[in-house]
Amino acid sequence: IAVLLLLYMSSVLPMNIAGLALIGLAVALFVVDVFAPTHGILTVGGIVSFFLGSMLLFDRLDPVYRISMAFLVPATLVTAAFFLFIVGSGLRAQFLPARVGRESMVGQLAKVETSIGADGGMVLYEGELWSAMCDTPVHPGREVEIVETKGLRLKVRPVNTKET
Repeated sequence: IAVLLLLYMSSVLPMNIAGLALIGLAVALFVVDVFAPTHGILTVGGIVSFFLGSMLLFDRLDPVYRISMAFLVPATLVTAAFFLFIVGSGLRAQFLPARVGRESMVGQLAKVETSIGADGGMVLYEGELWSAMCDTPVHPGREVEIVETKGLRLKVRPVNTKET
C-alpha cells in the first residue's frame, strides 16, 4: 500500500528522486545499525541522511510544496530519538551478563548433598539436585563453587570457608 501511495504521490507532486533515495538510505542505515556493532555511527549518518532527504524531497522553488522547518526539525529529532533508544537498548542488552542457562551457573555456590569425589556426587543448586564431580573429596554440608558445566554434570571445587 505504501509503495502504491508513493507512486501515486510522485505522479501528483514534484518529487526529487535524490531526496527519496536519501530517506531510503536513512531507513537502511537505521536498520543496519541495530544489527551491526558500529556504536551508533550509522545512526548519526541516518539522521543526517533523513534530514537532507526531507529537505530535498519536494521541489523547493514552488512555495506551495515546501516542507516547513518547523515540521522537519521535530520529525528528524523524533526519528533520531526513537532509533537512538532502540540502538542504545540493543547495545546494553548485548553486554549484560547471562541471567539464565548454563553460562549463569559458573561461579555460583552450591551445597553438597552427598559426598563428592572424582567419581561423582550430588549438589543442591537453587533448589535442584545436580550430579557433580570434584578433583578433591568434599563431604556433605559444605559449599562448593561451580567451575564448569558438562552437559547435566557440574564440575565443582571446594570453597574455603573461614570459621569465626
